[in-house]
Amino acid sequence: MSTLLELRDIRAYYGEVECLHGIDLEVADGEVVVVLGANGAGKTTLLRSVCRLVRTEGTVLFEGEPFGGSTYDVVRRGVSMVPQGRGTLAELSVDDNLRAGGYIRRDKEIKADIAYWYEVFPRLAQRRATSAGSLSGGEQQMLAIARALMSRPRLLLLDEPSLGLAPIVVRRLFDVLGRVCAERGVAMVVVEQNAALALDMAQRGYVLEAGTVAVTGPAHRLRDDESVRRAYLGY
Repeated sequence: MSTLLELRDIRAYYGEVECLHGIDLEVADGEVVVVLGANGAGKTTLLRSVCRLVRTEGTVLFEGEPFGGSTYDVVRRGVSMVPQGRGTLAELSVDDNLRAGGYIRRDKEIKADIAYWYEVFPRLAQRRATSAGSLSGGEQQMLAIARALMSRPRLLLLDEPSLGLAPIVVRRLFDVLGRVCAERGVAMVVVEQNAALALDMAQRGYVLEAGTVAVTGPAHRLRDDESVRRAYLGY
């Protein structure tokens, strides 16, 4: 597989405070990579640095070419993000949220893609005319994921997709994410506190500690390494 995303010596700042200290990371085309670590380790900042949402130094390459300087350039190149807290457009209906997700597209298949996501998430189809703000937490996360994928990205960034959800909903969401990766060839970078579940889906993982990469390797090795589990993964 060819390299889709490559980060080299990434340093990110909030004001004058450096929060990431020379991060190197790669994601292959169609690969699922999980980023793990304690609260405050820099996981969310890492995703925000890819999307140009924080001041960043270092090199971010997408298909071997550097990104432009704005978040719009990142989205236009084929990257989409589901932020922590879902970030749905609360006043708009489910249907309008999905249409908004495809705003950069100029093709004629938006209706077909909306139908696809209603098939993947039947609960959204039942509530298509309902405002996003009145959905349950699980429904909002389904909508956030579907909306992010309406732009047909090459790379999907997910920040804590299981946060605040019941275990049965979390399992359903991860099953869908695995299906999307397989059917649509979307690469994913998943920041997740549920390490065991995320590692089951991923091919490789990175463990962050205080803004640096502490451990990296194949997901199965991280999952089975008792010292890594105890020191970094909490299970």
